[in-house]
Amino acid sequence: FSNVNCWAGLDDTTIVAAFSGSGFHVLDTASATVTPVDAAVWQGPAAFPRVDGERRLITDFPAGAAEFGEAIAMHRMDGTLVWAHQTVLLPDDLIADAAGRTIFACSHTGERWEKYEWSRAERDSMLEQCFVRCLGLQGEELFTWHPGALFSSPLAVGAGGEIYAAADGRLVAFG
Repeated sequence: FSNVNCWAGLDDTTIVAAFSGSGFHVLDTASATVTPVDAAVWQGPAAFPRVDGERRLITDFPAGAAEFGEAIAMHRMDGTLVWAHQTVLLPDDLIADAAGRTIFACSHTGERWEKYEWSRAERDSMLEQCFVRCLGLQGEELFTWHPGALFSSPLAVGAGGEIYAAADGRLVAFG
């Protein structure tokens, strides 16, 4: 699998993987089959939560690929769009917790920060666009946290369902 962008084990015999240039595929090792996920999705960060007993695919849309612009979306594995949520930036990190909530982080690159750091208006706008957001099962916004800085590490979900994020030298937990 040298051209795999991301993958996740769904159970003991099933893997979902994104291959460069050909989208997501479900690999079933028990039946030795590979089935494409029929969804117009990007191959960036992805999560595969179980919602209502059914595995889903959450990933981002690239700009211009859908009427939503910059967005993340949940699809059924047959490609049916469940919901889409607009964002100002594509997420740097995207995870789902055991309850099927979607958690994602958006942050500007360090290069962009250095380029515009001198401009107070641009700096304030960029800080407003750096956040962690949690979405419910229907794509509704549950909360958004603005760290006031660029992100420095990926998101994680703890054993108790708490969400961990790090920014500006701080580790923050949401319960």
